[in-house]
Amino acid sequence: MGSMAEFLIFGAMAVFVVGIYPLFLSLIPRKSQWLEEKQPLPTVAGRLPFFDLVKGLAIIAVVLIHVTLLFPIETITIDQSTLDLFNNLLRFAIAFFLIASGLLLRPLANTLPAWQDFYGRKVWRIVVPYLLIVLIFGWYQGIAWSALWYQALTGEVSTPFYFMSVLIQLYLLYPILQFVATKWWFVVASLGLSSAAAFIPALYTWNGIPLAVPFLFFFVWGIYMRPAILEGRVPKQWWLWLAIVGLYLMVQTGVGLERMYNLRFFFGPAAFLLVYWIYIRGWFESWFITWMARVGQLSLWVFLLHFPILQFLITETTPYLWNLPLLVLVGYSLIGTGLSIAAAAVVAKAYAATMTVIVPTKKT
Repeated sequence: MGSMAEFLIFGAMAVFVVGIYPLFLSLIPRKSQWLEEKQPLPTVAGRLPFFDLVKGLAIIAVVLIHVTLLFPIETITIDQSTLDLFNNLLRFAIAFFLIASGLLLRPLANTLPAWQDFYGRKVWRIVVPYLLIVLIFGWYQGIAWSALWYQALTGEVSTPFYFMSVLIQLYLLYPILQFVATKWWFVVASLGLSSAAAFIPALYTWNGIPLAVPFLFFFVWGIYMRPAILEGRVPKQWWLWLAIVGLYLMVQTGVGLERMYNLRFFFGPAAFLLVYWIYIRGWFESWFITWMARVGQLSLWVFLLHFPILQFLITETTPYLWNLPLLVLVGYSLIGTGLSIAAAAVVAKAYAATMTVIVPTKKT
């Protein structure tokens, strides 16, 4: 977490959500609360569009968060509170990614072939693309080759890359987590541990390497909720999820708007459940689902490429802009997102074609 205001907001949210027990149970429902009637998520060509939709929403939010970070406030006079509010409303992004990552993991057999297959797929789909980009960015920045492994572990080669280290750690832990993450008490315990990690530097980083502990709750929550989400057995308590989102906004108003970061333990899952509820109600237009799912399928490459694209765009265009802050904010958001998606589509296609030749038996 960041400032004292952010700690106060977190504390107030914890008091309200945990203190008002129905709100807490709406986020982490006991299995006895799950609905008996099943309404499985629909599949299309063997995929679950809902999860691609979620990843699409999340990656666009990540790009927009970094637009607010890089916005040239020294040149374009926009009120800082406007950027902070925009940023804070988008802070469901990392929660969505980690929740979806946990939800999509099938139970893993305790055998060597199962482990080899699991980690083999993660290496080709996540680790290799990440290391390739680290190598390219490191070369461009003139970082010594001997230092690149540390750069990959810390994510320091690019501002958002700490997340890759966190994600890889969680996947490494999954064979162990899968046995306890299906227990309600462990989900609650992971919330407590992640909350504590936000205040304890030793649980946040180690020798400059970001640790997964602060983000553990989101991943565990996804594993726990997998059967309920996939089978459509989540208790329909949209008014309570909406109340948590409302509290998130109200508490900021009371404490004061400042830029917040990714440990939104209550807002993140509540926003996820609201998106899920809207989806199963059929309120998303089919074209929106289709296009957002396509973006979601590119989310890894968008994540890896978007930050330098935004840096270049904003640095090169700022001297030529009129002082029209809202127009500039919207323009950077649309152009930055579009360029990031386009670049991701090209690189993803090239990577898939290359891997098909190099490792034809692996699905990339």
